[in-house]
Amino acid sequence: MLQQSIDALVKKTGNRYALTIVASKRARGLIDEYNKKMNVKSERMDSYNELDPTLYNIRKPLTYATEEVLNGEIKMSEEALADILG
Repeated sequence: MLQQSIDALVKKTGNRYALTIVASKRARGLIDEYNKKMNVKSERMDSYNELDPTLYNIRKPLTYATEEVLNGEIKMSEEALADILG
């Protein structure tokens, strides 16, 4: 369960849809970074269970992604937000 308040996260991105896109892309990026670091040659990993839990201290990449959004480490430009929202 996410510790962050959804309302606080939505304030950072503008709406829930943008929050979902931003956080999921960042979480996927964390998993891809892990794959690259570990020289995983397979297709994308479909399950968090395939990750080494010590890398993320038993916390899932989505949790890290939402914390980064909440802390302002991930910022969306107006152009990116417009692209997401269509």
